[in-house]
Amino acid sequence: MRLNLTIGPGTMEIRQKLYEMAEKNPPFKPAWKKLFPKWTNIYSKTVLSKKELESLELESEKLIEKMMNCGKTFYSTICRR
Repeated sequence: MRLNLTIGPGTMEIRQKLYEMAEKNPPFKPAWKKLFPKWTNIYSKTVLSKKELESLELESEKLIEKMMNCGKTFYSTICRR
């Protein structure tokens, strides 16, 4: 399971500014060296590995907790600027 942040369709000027900000600011790192016309992924993080997902030993509360922690980490990273 992955968390992705993608620049989607919209005003090209705004999309270009978002892309340039992502290029200059870790943890964002565009996967491609250009902004595509419609969709461009600028952040990707594995929340749960394939092995973790396949393992049914994960309790639903632990799964939710792990997902929430990933979201909190992501949020604190982008909001500290």
